[in-house]
Amino acid sequence: MGEADFALARFLPNGALDPSFGGGGFVTTNFGGVDEANAILLQPDGKIVLAGTTSNGGDFALVRYASDGSPDPGFGSSSLVTTSFGFGVDRPNAIVRRPDGRLLVAGSTM
Repeated sequence: MGEADFALARFLPNGALDPSFGGGGFVTTNFGGVDEANAILLQPDGKIVLAGTTSNGGDFALVRYASDGSPDPGFGSSSLVTTSFGFGVDRPNAIVRRPDGRLLVAGSTM
């Protein structure tokens, strides 16, 4: 793990971690810097998208997981996408899926 990574956990109805998800109920993703997840999207097919910021370039960072918490290799480069707006730190705050499957991510750039 890096200094800080995206983290996602799935819990059972009784509050225990779901052992069938990721590695013992949770997954982490390292983009190579201090990474902070700010938004989550559950797609109709059960896939999960997290959006946030990585200090490795200060970019928008997205990762998509399969419903079991494994990385989705069909998304970006090995399940990861980064986007720079070229102005400094880019911070996404919300993500939605359009009916055509495209993702819209809103945030700010500093």
